[in-house]
Amino acid sequence: MDERRCAALPRAQALRERAGADALVLTRPGSVNWVTGGVSDPVDVTAPRDVVWAVLTEGSRALVTTRIEAPRLAHDFDVEASGWDLVGVPWYRPEGMVEAVTSLVGEGAHVLSDSSEFGEDVSDQIVLTRMVLSAPERDEVRDLGHDVAVALDGAVASWVPGQSRDTEVAGELARALFRVGALPVCLIVGGDERLRNLRHPLSVGEVVREAVMAVVVARRGGLHVAATRLAVASEADPIIPLTRELASVDDAVRAACVPGNPWGSAVEKDSAMR
Repeated sequence: MDERRCAALPRAQALRERAGADALVLTRPGSVNWVTGGVSDPVDVTAPRDVVWAVLTEGSRALVTTRIEAPRLAHDFDVEASGWDLVGVPWYRPEGMVEAVTSLVGEGAHVLSDSSEFGEDVSDQIVLTRMVLSAPERDEVRDLGHDVAVALDGAVASWVPGQSRDTEVAGELARALFRVGALPVCLIVGGDERLRNLRHPLSVGEVVREAVMAVVVARRGGLHVAATRLAVASEADPIIPLTRELASVDDAVRAACVPGNPWGSAVEKDSAMR
């Protein structure tokens, strides 16, 4: 088991211990992806709950999933050799996952979870715990940021003004991210008047003639990187002076993004500059 996959476990267990809880159960794709160091990616990317749940108790940890997915986890990631017990339940019994968790932690146990449907919902605390990155996670974020930048630059460079459709640019971006094992959980590509007038100009298959924007949030190993690129066909495009006008805001926000500062300080700086 590599260092990256071990990084989240002590912090997740510390969260459980501080609350005096018997177990921490993670069910959401982002949380499960994080605590397993990227072992699990959701089968259904639209589902609020993962098909794999992580159950942490004092001295043990288990992955609960369906009997369809259990062989995949065992084959692709050798999770049992990495210290995870693997519990499979029938896929056709919706209540099977909860029953398996109850069997693992015991009836009447004090359970923390990232869901309001069972146990004590500590979603906010889980988010805060995930935001403090370990050294291996910081390395992974840097690597992911590099991969996202390369993917964005390549996708925008593929745009041929007056010929390329927004969906084609989006496809290039998604392809580049999947090739490096990153999942585009948010992908926005739009251009021209839709770019100038809409906050989220999602791709609609239009040919982009004057300006294009590509926005992505990519996830890998439970970590996320968000980035944006803009390109214009003419130096006279009004986006250029607008970008220069907003440069001071970008500089101020980046200056606030230093180790030791809470992320809220960057948000406050952004609000104050606008």
